[in-house]
Amino acid sequence: MNPELWKMVCKVMDKILDVPTIERNEKIKALCDGVDGLEDEVRALLAVEEKAQNIFENVKLPDREDLAQTLTVAAPAKQFKQYSKLEKIGAGGMGVVYKARDIRLGREVALKFLSPQLGDDEKSRRRFLTEAKAISKIDHPNVCVILDFGELADNQLYFTMPFYQGKTLKEHIAERPLSIAKVIDVIIQVTRALQATHAHGVIHRDIKPANVLITNEGVVKVLDFGIAKVPDTELTFTGQAIGTVSYMPPEQINGEPVDNRADIWSVGVMFYELLAAEKPFLGKSNLAISNAITRCDFKPLRDSIPTAPAILDRIVAKTLSANPDGRYQHVDELLTDLEKLQTEMGETERRIPARQISEGRNIRRLATFGAALVVVITAFIIPAFRYTIEDAYDSVVHRTVPVRGVGTDEILVGMTAAFSGPARELGRSMQVGIEARFRAINEAGGIHGRTLQLKALDDRYEPVSAKKNLQQFFDPDDGVFVLLGNVGTPTAEVILPEILSNGTVLFGTFSGATLLRNVPPDHYVFNYRASYAQETEALVHYFVEVRILDPKKIAVFYQNDSYGHDGLNGVVQALRQLHIHDPPITATYDRNTAQVDQAVSAFITNR
Repeated sequence: MNPELWKMVCKVMDKILDVPTIERNEKIKALCDGVDGLEDEVRALLAVEEKAQNIFENVKLPDREDLAQTLTVAAPAKQFKQYSKLEKIGAGGMGVVYKARDIRLGREVALKFLSPQLGDDEKSRRRFLTEAKAISKIDHPNVCVILDFGELADNQLYFTMPFYQGKTLKEHIAERPLSIAKVIDVIIQVTRALQATHAHGVIHRDIKPANVLITNEGVVKVLDFGIAKVPDTELTFTGQAIGTVSYMPPEQINGEPVDNRADIWSVGVMFYELLAAEKPFLGKSNLAISNAITRCDFKPLRDSIPTAPAILDRIVAKTLSANPDGRYQHVDELLTDLEKLQTEMGETERRIPARQISEGRNIRRLATFGAALVVVITAFIIPAFRYTIEDAYDSVVHRTVPVRGVGTDEILVGMTAAFSGPARELGRSMQVGIEARFRAINEAGGIHGRTLQLKALDDRYEPVSAKKNLQQFFDPDDGVFVLLGNVGTPTAEVILPEILSNGTVLFGTFSGATLLRNVPPDHYVFNYRASYAQETEALVHYFVEVRILDPKKIAVFYQNDSYGHDGLNGVVQALRQLHIHDPPITATYDRNTAQVDQAVSAFITNR
């Protein structure tokens, strides 16, 4: 099917899925009228839909999350055996989980009870026992453990697990996106847990964010083995599909036998979701989602994260192969590639979360200077800069009057930055990245036959020098077409009014200054990084929520100018979000100075 016809099929399917079956025939004819082959394709897809409908209608056990809403579990007594202070904390597919106090051992535990409604159902009892059996087989730090198992007088089964302080991945996704490196670390721990479960012949069959918990110490725990497949124990029938549809592989949706590769698929779905901030397979209903899965119809990860390394895209694509034979055949293989990826990505704090959740939300980048800066310039700024240059060039190419910075065989681009003084490495790194990319563009033919040339002037990170450099850039005979890659807030502050009054584009400044992010935006300013306030706000949340640092112990050492004040404001804003309204301890220093002893002493005094 050609792509255009497929788009039309999807549009028609979206409009008829909710239409009663008796009315669909006329609706399809009306929507497909005049389009050759469209009606046949829609009806063929509907046949698949009806097959899927039959599968889901024949499932004895309803969707686990829907079931959790309908089950009513009688609360056990306030105390039984050695457990007291029972507090309901959640519901699963077959019962309820309580937090309790183990009086005998003096610690908090989680008690999972089988629903009384299912207590007389032998198959449900066997499934509950299977979960306890599956967990008890495995001794691994990334898998929850069984502490106790028993039965109450009313046939109510229960088992006890440690109560883990932390949040599930589902909660993390809802609250705040994780950095790419953190996601990789989590997926590696999940994969190690599956390595242990598969070694015992146990297939989880319900890997998803709600069943993965990250403790306050950063340890991942795989939970809920309620529908696990255990050797010599089979509780499903041919044609049944149990689990959570969004994370099921095609063979599981079709009710076919599954093996360890089903868990690998589910890990891939979860990996994709954590990175791209959306599930790979979307739809208005479980049936629509199941159709997308069986067609393996998902947007490549690189479309959501263009700057992701190729190995990351390959790993995700391989886990999501519709044919199990095309996936990783064992979690050991997946783990090997994930560990290679982790090495390539580097330390968590040295990577930029490349995910933008939605318009208006914080990009949450944590960037380092030096070599990482070259990556940012090459991967983010220059490709977009090229298209902006082309658009700007196209708008003036037909003018009969000369255009500043555009010659017969070159386009001159200006850059004012620190190439000497304390901030020189910032400017030099930017320059290296820009010139490397310019060479690649020029070797490919340039822009409309003209090469890109960089005119870089040193401002030593001093506003007066930066403003003086503009005189050369704006010279009618020897000036530049656009400006790229200015470094520093103080210099940006003085050149911005001149840029706007002159009508010259300022592209990709290495500055998170608020003054460059006006609302409505200045027409000549193009930003490719988060604001300083956003970055320091993200840093505070990282140290408090991931590193478990007491927010009251955060102090701010900042430069006494608009750059430093923006960063300080981000810290204050983050602390307010954490309900801390007292100002943090601060110390400040002057720009371009190494004399910071007095400022440091302020922290020593206030330890």
